[in-house]
Amino acid sequence: MKKIFYLVTLVIFSLLFVQCEEEPDGKGVHEGHEFVDLGLPSGLKWAAYNVGAESPEQSGDYFAWGEVEPKSYYFWNTYKYSGDKDSTFTKYCTDTLCGLNGFVDNKLQLDIEDDAAHVNWGGNWRMPTAKEAQELYDYCKWTWTTQNGIPGYKVMGINGNSIFLPAVGSIGWDKFYDLGEEGVFWTSSLSGPDFVYSNSPVFLRLIEKDIAFNIVTQRCWGFSVRAVCP
Repeated sequence: MKKIFYLVTLVIFSLLFVQCEEEPDGKGVHEGHEFVDLGLPSGLKWAAYNVGAESPEQSGDYFAWGEVEPKSYYFWNTYKYSGDKDSTFTKYCTDTLCGLNGFVDNKLQLDIEDDAAHVNWGGNWRMPTAKEAQELYDYCKWTWTTQNGIPGYKVMGINGNSIFLPAVGSIGWDKFYDLGEEGVFWTSSLSGPDFVYSNSPVFLRLIEKDIAFNIVTQRCWGFSVRAVCP
């Protein structure tokens, strides 16, 4: 009986820590979704397309930060963790002035149940942290290009493999902004108390002449999500 219990426990433990297995060319499929190994020092793999998409050029779904489903209207009155007025929060808050009735939880990373990549794709998929997005920027060659008619960045890793990040804009209220001119991708990280806007999520902003890490006060807006797996 002890032996059977040990074997079952071992199987469960192994499943919890399974990694994304890749082919010799550095590409592979995890939970039905393609990834690419870019040769990053961390070994992290990046998805070949956005969450909700089926090809690199498609926009996929847009998510407010900390939400896991797309919707038709993106503003404070539809934001999951908004309080009784604009920019008051019921989760992910480091400042009593911004929390509902002084609420603070000092969470700087999304919980897994609020991670759009993990909830929608399962397995080991998740949203990248700000540090992991910075690694992508630091170790890859970024080239503004057009792929199948869609503008965006070709991101080539140090091993020669690449992904494409499309400039598919964002959604505020019920309107699209900067389609074809800008790509904005959430990370799972909050800026934290060392920043002026301490309750603002970090996101990667891509335009033709600039690549930048920004923080945004409008976490209720809809941005793209590009997943990662170990």
